[in-house]
Amino acid sequence: MGTDSDPAPTPAPGKQPPAAHVVLLASPGAGHVLPMAELARRVVAHGEFTATLVTYANFSSAGHGFPSALMATLPPSVSAAVLPEVPLDDLPADARIETRILTVVERSLPNLRDLLASSSPPGGGGGGVAAFVPDIFGAWALELSAELGVPGYVFCTTNLMALHSLLHTPELDRTTTCEFGDLPEPVRLPGCVPLRGADLVDPLQDRADPAYHFLVDLAKRYLLADGFIVNTFDAMEHEAIAAFETLSRDGVYPPAYAVGPFARTCSSGGQKAEHRCLRWLDEQPDRSVLYVCFGSGGTLSTEQMAELAAGLEASGHKFLWVVRFPSDKDRSASFFGGGVGAAGGGPEPPGRGRLRVALRLELDAGGRGRRRSDAGVAAVRRAEGERRDAGRAGGARAAAEGG
Repeated sequence: MGTDSDPAPTPAPGKQPPAAHVVLLASPGAGHVLPMAELARRVVAHGEFTATLVTYANFSSAGHGFPSALMATLPPSVSAAVLPEVPLDDLPADARIETRILTVVERSLPNLRDLLASSSPPGGGGGGVAAFVPDIFGAWALELSAELGVPGYVFCTTNLMALHSLLHTPELDRTTTCEFGDLPEPVRLPGCVPLRGADLVDPLQDRADPAYHFLVDLAKRYLLADGFIVNTFDAMEHEAIAAFETLSRDGVYPPAYAVGPFARTCSSGGQKAEHRCLRWLDEQPDRSVLYVCFGSGGTLSTEQMAELAAGLEASGHKFLWVVRFPSDKDRSASFFGGGVGAAGGGPEPPGRGRLRVALRLELDAGGRGRRRSDAGVAAVRRAEGERRDAGRAGGARAAAEGG
Protein backbone atom coordinates (compact mmCIF):
# COMPACT_ATOMS: atom_id res chain seq x y z
CA MET A 1 0.00 0.00 0.00
CA GLY A 2 1.43 3.39 -0.97
CA THR A 3 1.89 6.33 1.36
CA ASP A 4 0.52 9.84 0.95
CA SER A 5 3.89 10.88 -0.49
CA ASP A 6 3.89 8.24 -3.21
CA PRO A 7 3.08 9.70 -6.63
CA ALA A 8 -0.14 8.45 -8.17
CA PRO A 9 0.35 6.41 -11.33
CA THR A 10 -0.56 8.29 -14.49
CA PRO A 11 -1.73 6.82 -17.79
CA ALA A 12 0.43 7.16 -20.85
CA PRO A 13 -0.08 10.43 -22.74
CA GLY A 14 -3.20 10.28 -24.92
CA LYS A 15 -4.37 6.99 -23.42
CA GLN A 16 -7.39 6.67 -21.10
CA PRO A 17 -7.10 4.30 -18.12
CA PRO A 18 -9.18 1.13 -18.56
CA ALA A 19 -12.69 1.23 -17.12
CA ALA A 20 -13.15 -0.70 -13.89
CA HIS A 21 -15.78 -3.41 -13.92
CA VAL A 22 -18.76 -3.92 -11.58
CA VAL A 23 -20.68 -7.21 -11.32
CA LEU A 24 -24.30 -6.88 -10.14
CA LEU A 25 -26.29 -9.94 -9.01
CA ALA A 26 -30.10 -9.68 -9.17
CA SER A 27 -32.48 -12.08 -7.45
CA PRO A 28 -35.60 -13.19 -9.33
CA GLY A 29 -38.57 -10.87 -9.55
CA ALA A 30 -39.18 -7.55 -11.26
CA GLY A 31 -38.74 -5.79 -7.92
CA HIS A 32 -35.12 -6.98 -7.91
CA VAL A 33 -34.17 -7.13 -11.60
CA LEU A 34 -35.51 -3.72 -12.66
CA PRO A 35 -33.90 -1.66 -9.86
CA MET A 36 -30.64 -3.56 -10.37
CA ALA A 37 -30.80 -2.76 -14.09
CA GLU A 38 -31.32 0.91 -13.22
CA LEU A 39 -28.36 0.77 -10.84
CA ALA A 40 -26.23 -0.72 -13.63
CA ARG A 41 -27.32 2.15 -15.88
CA ARG A 42 -26.24 4.70 -13.26
CA VAL A 43 -22.93 2.93 -12.58
CA VAL A 44 -21.81 3.20 -16.20
CA ALA A 45 -23.35 6.62 -16.88
CA HIS A 46 -20.13 8.59 -16.45
CA GLY A 47 -17.87 6.28 -18.43
CA GLU A 48 -15.63 5.25 -15.55
CA PHE A 49 -17.15 1.77 -15.17
CA THR A 50 -18.54 -1.10 -17.17
CA ALA A 51 -20.98 -3.59 -15.69
CA THR A 52 -22.31 -7.12 -15.94
CA LEU A 53 -25.86 -7.81 -14.79
CA VAL A 54 -26.28 -11.38 -13.52
CA THR A 55 -29.36 -13.45 -12.70
CA TYR A 56 -30.38 -17.11 -12.41
CA ALA A 57 -31.55 -19.55 -15.09
CA ASN A 58 -33.81 -21.30 -12.57
CA PHE A 59 -36.37 -18.52 -12.71
CA SER A 60 -36.01 -17.25 -16.26
CA SER A 61 -39.05 -19.29 -17.37
CA ALA A 62 -41.21 -17.22 -15.04
CA GLY A 63 -40.32 -14.09 -16.95
CA HIS A 64 -37.97 -12.73 -14.32
CA GLY A 65 -34.65 -13.18 -16.12
CA PHE A 66 -33.36 -10.78 -18.75
CA PRO A 67 -35.99 -10.14 -21.38
CA SER A 68 -34.44 -8.76 -24.52
CA ALA A 69 -36.60 -5.66 -24.21
CA LEU A 70 -34.96 -4.81 -20.87
CA MET A 71 -31.41 -5.32 -22.09
CA ALA A 72 -32.15 -3.26 -25.18
CA THR A 73 -32.77 -0.24 -22.96
CA LEU A 74 -29.35 -0.49 -21.28
CA PRO A 75 -26.12 1.06 -22.56
CA PRO A 76 -23.70 -1.19 -24.49
CA SER A 77 -21.29 -0.98 -21.55
CA VAL A 78 -23.75 -3.18 -19.58
CA SER A 79 -23.62 -6.88 -20.45
CA ALA A 80 -25.79 -9.76 -19.21
CA ALA A 81 -24.94 -13.15 -17.73
CA VAL A 82 -27.17 -15.96 -16.48
CA LEU A 83 -25.96 -18.51 -13.93
CA PRO A 84 -26.72 -22.11 -14.94
CA GLU A 85 -29.74 -23.85 -13.50
CA VAL A 86 -29.29 -25.78 -10.26
CA PRO A 87 -31.53 -28.63 -9.04
CA LEU A 88 -34.34 -27.92 -6.58
CA ASP A 89 -36.06 -31.30 -6.75
CA ASP A 90 -35.26 -32.06 -3.13
CA LEU A 91 -37.21 -29.08 -1.77
CA PRO A 92 -40.74 -29.67 -0.48
CA ALA A 93 -43.48 -28.70 -2.90
CA ASP A 94 -44.76 -26.12 -0.42
CA ALA A 95 -41.35 -24.53 0.27
CA ARG A 96 -41.60 -20.78 0.66
CA ILE A 97 -40.40 -18.56 -2.15
CA GLU A 98 -37.62 -17.21 0.09
CA THR A 99 -36.39 -20.75 0.70
CA ARG A 100 -36.37 -21.46 -3.03
CA ILE A 101 -34.49 -18.27 -3.87
CA LEU A 102 -31.90 -18.63 -1.12
CA THR A 103 -31.33 -22.28 -2.00
CA VAL A 104 -30.63 -21.29 -5.61
CA VAL A 105 -28.23 -18.57 -4.43
CA GLU A 106 -26.35 -21.00 -2.19
CA ARG A 107 -26.11 -23.75 -4.80
CA SER A 108 -25.03 -21.30 -7.50
CA LEU A 109 -21.96 -20.11 -5.58
CA PRO A 110 -19.47 -22.32 -7.52
CA ASN A 111 -20.77 -20.93 -10.83
CA LEU A 112 -20.66 -17.39 -9.46
CA ARG A 113 -17.08 -17.93 -8.31
CA ASP A 114 -16.09 -18.87 -11.86
CA LEU A 115 -17.90 -15.85 -13.26
CA LEU A 116 -16.25 -13.39 -10.86
CA ALA A 117 -12.83 -14.90 -11.39
CA SER A 118 -13.09 -14.63 -15.15
CA SER A 119 -15.10 -11.41 -15.51
CA SER A 120 -13.73 -8.65 -17.66
CA PRO A 121 -15.41 -5.61 -19.14
CA PRO A 122 -17.42 -5.91 -22.37
CA GLY A 123 -15.08 -5.69 -25.34
CA GLY A 124 -12.21 -7.29 -23.45
CA GLY A 125 -10.75 -4.13 -21.90
CA GLY A 126 -8.74 -4.32 -18.69
CA GLY A 127 -9.57 -3.03 -15.27
CA GLY A 128 -10.69 -6.19 -13.47
CA VAL A 129 -13.68 -6.44 -11.09
CA ALA A 130 -13.80 -3.29 -8.96
CA ALA A 131 -16.92 -4.21 -6.97
CA PHE A 132 -19.50 -6.94 -6.52
CA VAL A 133 -23.08 -5.78 -5.84
CA PRO A 134 -25.66 -8.44 -4.86
CA ASP A 135 -29.15 -7.57 -3.67
CA ILE A 136 -30.44 -8.61 -0.25
CA PHE A 137 -30.94 -12.28 -1.19
CA GLY A 138 -27.57 -12.52 -2.96
CA ALA A 139 -25.64 -11.41 0.13
CA TRP A 140 -24.74 -15.07 0.68
CA ALA A 141 -22.07 -14.52 -1.96
CA LEU A 142 -20.23 -11.83 0.04
CA GLU A 143 -17.86 -14.44 1.51
CA LEU A 144 -16.99 -15.42 -2.04
CA SER A 145 -16.23 -11.86 -3.17
CA ALA A 146 -14.14 -11.26 -0.04
CA GLU A 147 -12.18 -14.43 -0.76
CA LEU A 148 -11.43 -13.08 -4.24
CA GLY A 149 -10.47 -9.67 -2.88
CA VAL A 150 -13.42 -7.90 -4.49
CA PRO A 151 -15.27 -5.27 -2.40
CA GLY A 152 -18.92 -6.19 -1.85
CA TYR A 153 -21.86 -3.79 -1.51
CA VAL A 154 -25.40 -5.02 -0.80
CA PHE A 155 -28.11 -3.27 -2.82
CA CYS A 156 -31.38 -2.87 -0.92
CA THR A 157 -34.23 -2.14 -3.33
CA THR A 158 -36.78 -1.19 -0.65
CA ASN A 159 -35.71 1.32 2.02
CA LEU A 160 -33.37 1.77 4.94
CA MET A 161 -35.87 0.85 7.67
CA ALA A 162 -36.51 -2.49 5.96
CA LEU A 163 -32.76 -3.13 5.78
CA HIS A 164 -32.26 -2.08 9.41
CA SER A 165 -35.01 -4.44 10.57
CA LEU A 166 -33.31 -7.33 8.77
CA LEU A 167 -29.93 -6.44 10.27
CA HIS A 168 -31.55 -6.51 13.71
CA THR A 169 -33.02 -9.99 13.18
CA PRO A 170 -30.08 -12.00 14.65
CA GLU A 171 -30.30 -9.96 17.85
CA LEU A 172 -34.03 -10.63 18.13
CA ASP A 173 -33.40 -14.31 17.46
CA ARG A 174 -30.76 -14.41 20.21
CA THR A 175 -32.66 -12.50 22.89
CA THR A 176 -36.18 -13.89 22.46
CA THR A 177 -37.79 -17.32 22.41
CA CYS A 178 -41.38 -16.57 21.41
CA GLU A 179 -42.64 -16.05 17.90
CA PHE A 180 -41.99 -12.49 16.76
CA GLY A 181 -45.72 -11.95 16.35
CA ASP A 182 -46.08 -12.55 20.11
CA LEU A 183 -43.46 -10.02 21.23
CA PRO A 184 -44.99 -7.98 24.09
CA GLU A 185 -43.22 -4.76 23.09
CA PRO A 186 -42.64 -3.18 19.68
CA VAL A 187 -39.23 -3.42 18.02
CA ARG A 188 -37.55 -0.02 18.33
CA LEU A 189 -34.77 0.83 15.88
CA PRO A 190 -32.93 4.17 16.00
CA GLY A 191 -34.56 6.73 13.71
CA CYS A 192 -37.41 4.38 12.73
CA VAL A 193 -41.03 4.15 13.76
CA PRO A 194 -41.70 1.32 16.25
CA LEU A 195 -42.56 -1.99 14.61
CA ARG A 196 -44.82 -4.65 16.05
CA GLY A 197 -43.27 -8.09 15.85
CA ALA A 198 -46.14 -9.12 13.61
CA ASP A 199 -45.10 -6.39 11.16
CA LEU A 200 -41.69 -7.94 10.50
CA VAL A 201 -41.36 -9.78 7.19
CA ASP A 202 -43.54 -12.85 6.82
CA PRO A 203 -40.75 -15.51 6.73
CA LEU A 204 -39.74 -14.45 10.26
CA GLN A 205 -43.15 -15.22 11.74
CA ASP A 206 -42.51 -18.96 12.14
CA ARG A 207 -39.29 -20.08 13.83
CA ALA A 208 -39.87 -23.65 12.67
CA ASP A 209 -39.93 -22.70 8.99
CA PRO A 210 -36.62 -23.18 7.11
CA ALA A 211 -37.06 -19.70 5.62
CA TYR A 212 -36.73 -18.22 9.13
CA HIS A 213 -33.28 -19.73 9.62
CA PHE A 214 -32.24 -18.78 6.09
CA LEU A 215 -33.04 -15.12 6.77
CA VAL A 216 -31.38 -15.02 10.20
CA ASP A 217 -28.21 -16.49 8.70
CA LEU A 218 -28.43 -14.12 5.74
CA ALA A 219 -28.72 -11.10 8.06
CA LYS A 220 -25.47 -12.10 9.76
CA ARG A 221 -23.75 -12.17 6.39
CA TYR A 222 -24.80 -8.58 5.67
CA LEU A 223 -22.07 -7.52 8.10
CA LEU A 224 -19.48 -8.80 5.60
CA ALA A 225 -20.45 -6.02 3.20
CA ASP A 226 -18.24 -3.00 2.62
CA GLY A 227 -21.40 -0.94 2.51
CA PHE A 228 -25.10 -0.84 1.64
CA ILE A 229 -26.56 0.87 -1.42
CA VAL A 230 -30.15 1.73 -0.54
CA ASN A 231 -33.07 2.82 -2.71
CA THR A 232 -34.05 5.68 -0.41
CA PHE A 233 -33.51 9.43 -0.05
CA ASP A 234 -33.20 11.97 2.72
CA ALA A 235 -36.64 13.53 2.30
CA MET A 236 -38.28 10.14 2.92
CA GLU A 237 -36.08 8.69 5.70
CA HIS A 238 -34.13 11.60 7.18
CA GLU A 239 -34.20 10.33 10.78
CA ALA A 240 -33.43 6.74 9.79
CA ILE A 241 -30.49 7.81 7.61
CA ALA A 242 -29.03 10.07 10.33
CA ALA A 243 -29.35 7.34 12.97
CA PHE A 244 -27.76 4.73 10.70
CA GLU A 245 -24.83 7.05 9.97
CA THR A 246 -24.18 7.23 13.73
CA LEU A 247 -24.29 3.45 14.04
CA SER A 248 -21.87 3.12 11.12
CA ARG A 249 -19.42 5.59 12.65
CA ASP A 250 -19.57 3.55 15.86
CA GLY A 251 -18.68 0.40 13.94
CA VAL A 252 -22.03 -1.34 14.46
CA TYR A 253 -22.89 -1.64 10.77
CA PRO A 254 -21.18 -0.95 7.44
CA PRO A 255 -22.05 2.47 5.97
CA ALA A 256 -25.24 2.97 3.97
CA TYR A 257 -25.48 5.14 0.85
CA ALA A 258 -28.87 6.60 -0.08
CA VAL A 259 -29.07 6.56 -3.89
CA GLY A 260 -32.84 6.67 -4.51
CA PRO A 261 -35.43 7.13 -5.59
CA PHE A 262 -35.20 4.67 -8.47
CA ALA A 263 -37.83 4.93 -11.18
CA ARG A 264 -38.25 2.54 -14.06
CA THR A 265 -37.25 4.10 -17.36
CA CYS A 266 -40.24 4.21 -19.70
CA SER A 267 -40.15 3.61 -23.41
CA SER A 268 -40.76 6.60 -25.63
CA GLY A 269 -44.29 5.37 -26.26
CA GLY A 270 -45.00 5.15 -22.55
CA GLN A 271 -43.68 8.66 -22.01
CA LYS A 272 -45.95 10.06 -24.68
CA ALA A 273 -49.03 8.30 -23.37
CA GLU A 274 -48.99 9.45 -19.77
CA HIS A 275 -51.24 7.30 -17.61
CA ARG A 276 -54.31 8.99 -16.21
CA CYS A 277 -53.22 7.93 -12.70
CA LEU A 278 -50.19 10.21 -13.03
CA ARG A 279 -52.35 13.08 -14.23
CA TRP A 280 -54.66 12.52 -11.26
CA LEU A 281 -51.70 12.45 -8.85
CA ASP A 282 -50.41 15.75 -10.20
CA GLU A 283 -53.72 17.34 -9.24
CA GLN A 284 -53.55 16.25 -5.59
CA PRO A 285 -51.97 18.20 -2.72
CA ASP A 286 -48.50 17.07 -1.59
CA ARG A 287 -48.40 14.15 0.89
CA SER A 288 -52.16 13.55 0.55
CA VAL A 289 -52.32 10.20 -1.29
CA LEU A 290 -51.71 6.67 0.02
CA TYR A 291 -49.80 4.51 -2.46
CA VAL A 292 -50.39 0.76 -2.06
CA CYS A 293 -48.32 -1.75 -4.04
CA PHE A 294 -46.98 -5.18 -3.04
CA GLY A 295 -44.49 -5.51 -5.87
CA SER A 296 -44.17 -8.07 -8.65
CA GLY A 297 -44.68 -10.98 -6.25
CA GLY A 298 -47.33 -9.57 -3.97
CA THR A 299 -50.41 -11.78 -4.09
CA LEU A 300 -53.32 -11.30 -1.69
CA SER A 301 -56.14 -13.70 -0.91
CA THR A 302 -59.69 -12.49 -1.52
CA GLU A 303 -60.13 -12.12 2.24
CA GLN A 304 -56.97 -10.02 2.53
CA MET A 305 -58.04 -7.88 -0.41
CA ALA A 306 -61.39 -7.16 1.21
CA GLU A 307 -59.67 -6.35 4.52
CA LEU A 308 -57.22 -3.99 2.82
CA ALA A 309 -60.07 -2.28 1.00
CA ALA A 310 -61.89 -1.74 4.29
CA GLY A 311 -58.73 -0.29 5.84
CA LEU A 312 -58.24 2.11 2.95
CA GLU A 313 -61.84 3.21 3.28
CA ALA A 314 -61.48 3.75 7.03
CA SER A 315 -58.31 5.83 6.53
CA GLY A 316 -60.33 8.62 4.93
CA HIS A 317 -57.45 9.34 2.55
CA LYS A 318 -57.27 9.34 -1.22
CA PHE A 319 -55.32 6.34 -2.43
CA LEU A 320 -53.72 4.73 -5.45
CA TRP A 321 -53.74 0.94 -5.28
CA VAL A 322 -51.93 -1.33 -7.74
CA VAL A 323 -54.20 -4.38 -7.80
CA ARG A 324 -53.39 -7.93 -8.85
CA PHE A 325 -55.81 -10.81 -9.19
CA PRO A 326 -56.17 -12.52 -5.78
CA SER A 327 -55.07 -16.08 -5.11
CA ASP A 328 -56.42 -18.19 -2.25
CA LYS A 329 -53.95 -21.04 -2.90
CA ASP A 330 -50.45 -19.66 -3.44
CA ARG A 331 -48.96 -16.56 -1.83
CA SER A 332 -46.22 -16.66 -4.48
CA ALA A 333 -48.60 -16.98 -7.43
CA SER A 334 -47.72 -13.65 -9.00
CA PHE A 335 -44.01 -14.11 -8.40
CA PHE A 336 -43.75 -17.28 -10.43
CA GLY A 337 -46.13 -16.18 -13.13
CA GLY A 338 -49.38 -17.58 -11.75
CA GLY A 339 -52.30 -15.29 -11.03
CA VAL A 340 -51.03 -12.68 -13.46
CA GLY A 341 -53.48 -13.34 -16.25
CA ALA A 342 -56.38 -11.43 -14.78
CA ALA A 343 -54.19 -8.60 -13.55
CA GLY A 344 -51.39 -8.49 -16.04
CA GLY A 345 -52.96 -8.85 -19.44
CA GLY A 346 -52.69 -12.63 -19.99
CA PRO A 347 -55.58 -15.01 -20.69
CA GLU A 348 -58.55 -14.49 -18.39
CA PRO A 349 -59.81 -17.44 -16.31
CA PRO A 350 -63.40 -18.30 -17.31
CA GLY A 351 -65.96 -16.14 -15.57
CA ARG A 352 -63.38 -13.78 -14.08
CA GLY A 353 -63.15 -11.06 -16.69
CA ARG A 354 -65.62 -8.91 -14.77
CA LEU A 355 -63.37 -9.00 -11.69
CA ARG A 356 -60.47 -7.48 -13.55
CA VAL A 357 -62.66 -4.64 -14.81
CA ALA A 358 -64.21 -4.03 -11.40
CA LEU A 359 -60.84 -3.84 -9.66
CA ARG A 360 -59.75 -0.83 -11.67
CA LEU A 361 -59.81 2.08 -9.28
CA GLU A 362 -61.80 5.00 -10.68
CA LEU A 363 -59.69 7.61 -8.98
CA ASP A 364 -61.64 10.57 -10.24
CA ALA A 365 -65.00 9.15 -9.17
CA GLY A 366 -66.87 9.88 -5.97
CA GLY A 367 -65.65 13.45 -5.58
CA ARG A 368 -69.12 14.87 -5.30
CA GLY A 369 -70.09 14.65 -1.65
CA ARG A 370 -68.15 11.50 -0.79
CA ARG A 371 -64.56 10.43 -0.19
CA ARG A 372 -62.69 9.44 -3.32
CA SER A 373 -61.53 6.23 -1.66
CA ASP A 374 -65.13 5.01 -1.53
CA ALA A 375 -65.20 4.40 -5.28
CA GLY A 376 -62.21 2.06 -5.14
CA VAL A 377 -63.51 0.20 -2.10
CA ALA A 378 -66.92 -0.22 -3.68
CA ALA A 379 -65.29 -1.62 -6.80
CA VAL A 380 -63.38 -4.22 -4.79
CA ARG A 381 -66.46 -5.22 -2.82
CA ARG A 382 -68.54 -5.41 -5.98
CA ALA A 383 -65.83 -7.54 -7.59
CA GLU A 384 -65.74 -9.93 -4.62
CA GLY A 385 -69.52 -10.29 -4.74
CA GLU A 386 -69.39 -11.01 -8.44
CA ARG A 387 -66.69 -13.62 -7.88
CA ARG A 388 -68.83 -15.51 -5.39
CA ASP A 389 -71.92 -15.25 -7.57
CA ALA A 390 -70.00 -16.39 -10.62
CA GLY A 391 -68.85 -19.47 -8.74
CA ARG A 392 -72.46 -20.38 -7.89
CA ALA A 393 -74.17 -19.45 -11.11
CA GLY A 394 -71.50 -20.14 -13.68
CA GLY A 395 -71.01 -16.49 -14.49
CA ALA A 396 -74.66 -15.77 -15.25
CA ARG A 397 -74.32 -12.32 -13.70
CA ALA A 398 -71.48 -11.28 -15.97
CA ALA A 399 -73.64 -8.90 -17.99
CA ALA A 400 -76.11 -7.96 -15.23
CA GLU A 401 -74.25 -4.84 -14.10
CA GLY A 402 -73.38 -2.05 -16.44
CA GLY A 403 -70.42 -0.75 -14.36
